[in-house]
Amino acid sequence: MRFGWCELATNRSKQKETATKNSALLSSSLNPHLAQTQKNSTLPLQFLGLPANADSAAVSRAYNTLKRGPQRFDDAYMSQLEAAHGQIMMRQLSARLSGGASAVAPDARFADRGAFFPWRPRRYEAESKHKMYTGAVFTALALSGVYSPTAGTQPVVAAAVVGTIANILKLNKIFPPASSPEASPEAKSQGAKNIGRAMILSVIATFVGCALLFSVPDSVASLFGKSLPVVFYEAEKALLAIGACAANWVMTSYFR
Repeated sequence: MRFGWCELATNRSKQKETATKNSALLSSSLNPHLAQTQKNSTLPLQFLGLPANADSAAVSRAYNTLKRGPQRFDDAYMSQLEAAHGQIMMRQLSARLSGGASAVAPDARFADRGAFFPWRPRRYEAESKHKMYTGAVFTALALSGVYSPTAGTQPVVAAAVVGTIANILKLNKIFPPASSPEASPEAKSQGAKNIGRAMILSVIATFVGCALLFSVPDSVASLFGKSLPVVFYEAEKALLAIGACAANWVMTSYFR
């Protein structure tokens, strides 16, 4: 009986020793993979010029600064920037889903939920040439509305049309339409999406410009029982033209 007990203890000791060795071997084989995973997880932060312990506010500041930096017209760089920021956002989203929402950035906290207005204008500055050329066209249209007594609402309509065309040109640079017949259906529909979005942006700009320069002042005056000077109403067409042209230039130059 004593011999059997000693033999059982010896076998258990050998099994424990073998398990320890296997655990050590497994740990040594996993450590390089874990180290590489940790290294890969810090690469997006390094691309943004941030340390590994950077918080969400620092990530947002760095991303916005780089997005508006001198390399914003470099398509390859912007693609890398968006990819790096996307990886960080997905990591923060994973943290929210696992219960760590307190440390997640506000824009990532609800990234898995649909936007209330997905087609809303987003900040994006156009090239200097784009701003200069569209500015010249909109200035000419605004002047025609001011100095041409027979222009009517034509400058307003023209501003909306020019704004749509300028937005299409800019969106096609940001989101190029597919030219290959082997492209996916989504890629093939990108051109139509750009046209639709360009029209929406132009309509928003035209409405806001006309409202700010004429409709809003008139409504505010009526609300308080006041009347604006007669010259304000005489210059209605000119104010509408200026508002539509100015708002469309701002939209085509600084939004997408």
